[in-house]
Order: sequence, then structure tokens, then C-alpha cells
Amino acid sequence: MRRWDRVILGLGGVLLTLTGMAQHDPSLYLLYQVPESNLLNPAIQPECPWYIGLPVLSSVHADYGNSLFTYNQLFQKHPGAQRTIEIEQTVASMHRRDYFGTEAHVQWLALGHRWGDNSIIFTITEKNNLPVTLPGRGVQLLWNGNTPYEGKKAGLEGTGAYLSHYREYALSWSRHLGGGRFFGVRGKLLFGKMNLSVGRNHLNVRTDDRTFDLTFNGDFRVNASMPVIVTTHPDGTLNNIVWDDNVSVRSLIFNGRNPGFALDAGVILPYGDRWTLSASVLDLGFIRWRSYVNNMQGHGSFVYQGLKTLPQGDGYLDDLVNTFLDSMHIGYVEEAYTTFLPPRILVGASYRATEKIMAGVTGEALFLKSKMVSSVTLSGQYRPVTPVTLMLSYTLQYNSFNSLGAGVVLGRDPVQFYVITTNIPGLIKPLDTRSVNIRFGFNILLGCREKGDESGSKGVGSAVVKARAESNGVTPVKFRPSRSCHSGLPVKEKAYKKKLRKRKKRKS
Repeated sequence: MRRWDRVILGLGGVLLTLTGMAQHDPSLYLLYQVPESNLLNPAIQPECPWYIGLPVLSSVHADYGNSLFTYNQLFQKHPGAQRTIEIEQTVASMHRRDYFGTEAHVQWLALGHRWGDNSIIFTITEKNNLPVTLPGRGVQLLWNGNTPYEGKKAGLEGTGAYLSHYREYALSWSRHLGGGRFFGVRGKLLFGKMNLSVGRNHLNVRTDDRTFDLTFNGDFRVNASMPVIVTTHPDGTLNNIVWDDNVSVRSLIFNGRNPGFALDAGVILPYGDRWTLSASVLDLGFIRWRSYVNNMQGHGSFVYQGLKTLPQGDGYLDDLVNTFLDSMHIGYVEEAYTTFLPPRILVGASYRATEKIMAGVTGEALFLKSKMVSSVTLSGQYRPVTPVTLMLSYTLQYNSFNSLGAGVVLGRDPVQFYVITTNIPGLIKPLDTRSVNIRFGFNILLGCREKGDESGSKGVGSAVVKARAESNGVTPVKFRPSRSCHSGLPVKEKAYKKKLRKRKKRKS
């Protein structure tokens, strides 16, 4: 077994042993006939020589998910009554660290060209991401009280949030190294628009085993790049935060003062006669935030001794919050800061049963500051004719086992439409699922039928099949796609001549 084969198989084994809770269209990863699969692995080349993504409509991606509850579980509806919030049941079911996340990506432009063994793709994409992590034990202590934790300490270190809106200008390059092996890399120039980052903190809560007092202590830091106005007390501590109405939406959209850079890389390797292995790493990069910066840092200790008398009105809660903030000594400064993109690793393996049927498995891991979340997807593809692909998938994610997905690809040259979801129940009954996901778009693919490209496809799938034929001592020949050879993949020379003889006999 080759060294890279061992590495990919090893990564796949690690991801398969993890509990699934992350997602980024993993079923798209092995859908090579859709150019947008290059977003997940820069080694993938488009099937046609020219690729144009329609502005705004070439790739629209939306995703929401959490590892804890559905809407109907949190807001339960009772017969003849309004919905009630069932927080106690939700808190009781919390895990060591739970994950909440949303993604909304819109591709403004995409241009791609393949020539010889090389291909390049240029894209402009608007991205909005919000991953949040919560520590189960800390939340349970705050909600259920201190009795179960007498004399113990519950940490809040797992709390984290990373709200980020940025624009991405990306250029990817892929090369066929021969033998069905592909390598690709992508450079991404980033311009941040808004950010809110709650990084690693050292907050914890301890319950006194004699007085049952709750003691909060530690330190934390919050960085933000947003148009807000912050007022402070004479000693420099935080007083109030309000939105700055003088900042226009246009100035935010075209803000170029927050530059960044990131890299993606990927490989595709044939393994045996029918298997293909792939791996990619995405979002190895950073953004330097320098506009509308606000930094808040707190440290100290706060003791909550419980209620002495029954509170009257809302003044008690306001006084409690103000006392907590004063005890933590929250200071305010305006300093530029750097955030790193949450990197992703994807590995995949596909098995081509026939020219029309392919099965595969994809593993994904997302690395946040305080947690690694992962998912595993099983998928199957059926391509009855070249312009049509049907796909079914099953994903383990968000501690849920009902994520059945599907995808349809229609058209090829000149227009292609695709729609993919990893959770059909989430689209049908979004209030009874932990995740909702969809990606769709229109592409213009040109040059597949031009002279000199009679094979109809020189993408990843075709190159892998050709390499296997040559390794078996078979000379592949070019031919125009027909009803009997729908995919335009190379065939054995003897079989092709035999078909020609049969056609001559029919004519005679």
C-alpha cells in the first residue's frame, strides 16, 4: 500500500470513530460532475473545458444545526394551549459540550477552465458563519442549582462563539499527475466585514459545601469588529453599548480594512480496480480585524449568596447583573486583533460498482477553539445518462440518526442545475429536526462536445477509469457517447470493434 493511501485510510478510520455533529454538504464531496464539489476538494477538475457559475445563482448554501434539541422539543405545544418553553428537559439532556451552528454562503461569481492536465477555477463568495459551543455541566449548574455540585467546581471553559461575515476571492489550481492521481491547491484572499469572537476563557463556578454560595471566578475576553458605540466609566470599566447608526450598510459591504488569507489543499488517488480515495484540508488561514474594533476583557470574582427576601419587580435582576459586571472588572480598549478560520478536514472513499452506479463514504471534522465536531456520510449515485445524476445519502450528525438526504443533477452542456440536501425530513418538517440544509445552483458548462474532446468527459472519474484500463493492459480509445456507452468513459478496443461489426450487419 502506498504511503498516501495509508494516510487517507488512517484519517478516514479516525473520523468514522467519532460521533457525528458537523456538516458542510459532505454528500457534495464525491459528486464530481458538479463543479461546486471543487469547493470541498481543490483537486477536483470540472468535466467540461469551460465552466461559468451564474452570478448569485451558481451556489447558494444554507445550513442550520444543533446537537441538543428540535424546535418542538424546546417549545412544546399542549392541546388547547399555547406553546411552553421546556428548558428543564433540554438542560437535563445536555452533553459534555453541545454545538450550535449556522452557515449562509452565496457565490457571486465562478469561472473555470480545464486544458490538458490542468484546471483553474476563480470564485467570489460571501460567507456568514456562526458556530457556538456550550458546556453542559456549567449550564446545568446555573439552571438546576447547586445541590448536585456541593463542594465541586463546574467549568465554563467550553463556552465559545465565532460570528464572522467576510468576502472570499479564491483561485484554485488542479493538476492530473497521471494514473488517475490528482493534486489541487487553492489560495483565498479574505476581506472581513463583521466579527464577534468569544475565545478561550477560564471561567468556573464553585459551590460551597457549607453555605451553598455560588462563587464565579476567572477571566475572559471578547473581541468584536462591529459599528457600535461603547461608553465607559471614569475608571475605564464598561458602561453601555449601542449600535452606531451613522455607519451605512454600503460602508460595511465595501469595507476592505480587515484583510486575511487562507489555503486549501486536496488529493485524489485510485486504489485497486474500483476504489478511489480522496482527502482535503480547508480554511487554513486568518483575518486581521482593524476596523470598528472593540475589545472587552474581564477578571475577578463574584459570590452569589441567594435570595434574602422575595424580590419585587425587575430591579433585583438589574442590580444583580450590574453587581456581577462590576465584580468582574470589565475593561474596554480598541486594539486590532487576529482570528483564525475554523479548519476542516474531509476524507472520502468511493466504489464504482458499474459505469452507472457508485457508492461512497465521506468523513468530515471541524476544529473549533473548544471542540472538534464531526460527521460521517454514506452516499450512493446513479447516473442513467450523462446529463442526469440521482443521489441518496445518510448522515450521522448532531447526535441524530434520521438525516436522510438526496440530490439531483440535471443537464451538462450547456446548462446544469443541481440541488442537494443532507436532511430531507428537515425540509419537510423543520420544527421536528435538529438540522436544515440545502445547496442549489445553475452552471454553464461549455466545450464538452467540441472536436478533440470526443470522450465527452476528461474529469476526475474519466481519468481514473482510463488509468485503470491502462494498468490492466487495455488500450482505451476515444469515442462519442452513445446509448450503449452513456458516460463517455474509455472502453476496450475489442468491445468497440465488436459493436461496429454488429451495426454494419444491421444496416446490411
